[in-house]
Amino acid sequence: MPALNALKAVFPESYVYLCRKHIHSDIEAWLIDKCNSISQCASRLQALRSSMEALTKLIRMFDSRISVEEYHNEIASFMNDLSAGTLRIPENEKFRKYLLKTWLPYQEHFVFAYLMRRKTYGKSTTNVVEGSHSSFKNFVKGVPDFYNFLENYKAYVKKMYKQHITSKLYLSTSSFKSVNRLHPNLYRTKQRCFYVK
Repeated sequence: MPALNALKAVFPESYVYLCRKHIHSDIEAWLIDKCNSISQCASRLQALRSSMEALTKLIRMFDSRISVEEYHNEIASFMNDLSAGTLRIPENEKFRKYLLKTWLPYQEHFVFAYLMRRKTYGKSTTNVVEGSHSSFKNFVKGVPDFYNFLENYKAYVKKMYKQHITSKLYLSTSSFKSVNRLHPNLYRTKQRCFYVK
């Protein structure tokens, strides 16, 4: 992505997040387009069902709170299943190439296993402020009066603080350090969020 390369060149210390919701939508649109090209109705429905199962599996991998090593094992297994034709979706090989070319080169910018090592507070949009605003609105929507609004706001702040402490604790664990030793090019990323000794 030229925009990512430009940002990295101009702001080398910055880190860009890609919105998982939009990535999921793009992958879903690709799969639906391939299913719609099947002429026979029953075959199209079966392909659509299999494609949505594969998409659900893929999204679960992208969004799971697992280590980077576990994610790599799962995505490798998924790609092998695509190559072997086990997932039974239309144009398996094209889908595999689409993932390899379009999204997997940028997985560090949207896969939760990578994002867990950063102070994101659960936000995954390209704009953390936008994500914070959205989650805050969901937290306080439907509140009938100002007192309840304040109570919900207090609960929201506690939740954000808990997420901050949880991510800080994770970054100080031996599993985080060992993952970084397995992937030396990722080791430097910890210095931009927390100083882990």
